[in-house]
Amino acid sequence: MCIRDRLKSGQWKGLPRAYVIAREMVSLSGGLLGEENILLMLRAYQDAAPLTDRELQVLPEMLGLALLERMENGVADGRRVFEIPYEIIERQST
Repeated sequence: MCIRDRLKSGQWKGLPRAYVIAREMVSLSGGLLGEENILLMLRAYQDAAPLTDRELQVLPEMLGLALLERMENGVADGRRVFEIPYEIIERQST
């Protein structure tokens, strides 16, 4: 089911489109978002159903929220959300 359909009748009904797109971006990328894949997904969406200027303005905040929700869900499920290299922790403690 595409995002447009989900907004009308699916689990995302009534939610802001920018939020739904951000959740999909986080889901599709496995939470590993970078400038390149954000732009790639955004361009693809813009070709199908362009976002308004306001939706584009709030997208960074929606991406942040979607990433926080992903982390929260991972912690609640007992999964490791981030792998922090031991060397970084060791450097911070000295």
